[in-house]
Amino acid sequence: MTTATIATCDHGLVAKLKRVIMERDLYPRQWGRGPVAMERKKLVAQGLLSKYAKAGEVPPKVPASKRATRLVKSQQSAGKVYIGIFRLHEALDDCKRVQQAVETLSGALFQRPPLVAAVKRQLRVRTVYENKLLEYDKERGLGVIRVTCEAGTYVRTLCVHIGLLLGCGGVMEELRRIRSGIMTEEDNMVTMHDVLDAKWLYDNRRDESYLRRVIMPLEKLLVGHKRIMLKDTAVSAICYGAKLMLPGVLRYDNDINVNDEIVLITTKGEAIAIGTFVWDNIKQFLNSDCTNDHCNYCYL
Repeated sequence: MTTATIATCDHGLVAKLKRVIMERDLYPRQWGRGPVAMERKKLVAQGLLSKYAKAGEVPPKVPASKRATRLVKSQQSAGKVYIGIFRLHEALDDCKRVQQAVETLSGALFQRPPLVAAVKRQLRVRTVYENKLLEYDKERGLGVIRVTCEAGTYVRTLCVHIGLLLGCGGVMEELRRIRSGIMTEEDNMVTMHDVLDAKWLYDNRRDESYLRRVIMPLEKLLVGHKRIMLKDTAVSAICYGAKLMLPGVLRYDNDINVNDEIVLITTKGEAIAIGTFVWDNIKQFLNSDCTNDHCNYCYL
């Protein structure tokens, strides 16, 4: 199960290691979520992570720690992609009928969390952007689907609904998340044991190479955001809660529009904050008469 972990590292080997992410293959098939939670607690106890939090349960979504927890919501809005296997209670010979049932379950859907769920079991709406049947075994009644959906969608419930549409019932057999936010399972994915090995190598032999390989800067999560670059003199004020004013802006992307989620960066490319642009577009702001220090670009 691929997931992006946002972490802070308190070793002091380099300042950048305080703002890192790791993409981990969380779930070998024989594991439950209990062993994974124990591994995270072990990382905290051994000092690799000082704090962490996760945005979701069963399975955990994007664990985070310290200031990096603020990036969790930005990743949830980017959606997720799953590969799932469902089993029908009766084997059907009509593959086209199964495909139609799968493709019908797309768009805004009503869902109620399963009986074994860590959230309140109330009816809610979740959006499935794409639901595609990849393979179907007529003899065993097994099907493989690829689901692109928003955060909070239960693929287990989706498999049950497929069985209801076909009139025979169905359950989910297996599930693997292949994308969480912008992170995919092809982006430097590591296991929890790799993280522990990297820490051991650094603690005992002062070798940073493995630790640098398993972690990535948190800016990796923000590469899809539109950017506004600030002057070095404005960075400190923004970090202490000041509004973003015109005199503090150095460069910007031309295609920024109203309500776009943007990232403020330094001249070195380091992320400062995430904000929402409040003007209709960047050109309207530049062509307006608002040139004093009280005109702000966005709300942070």
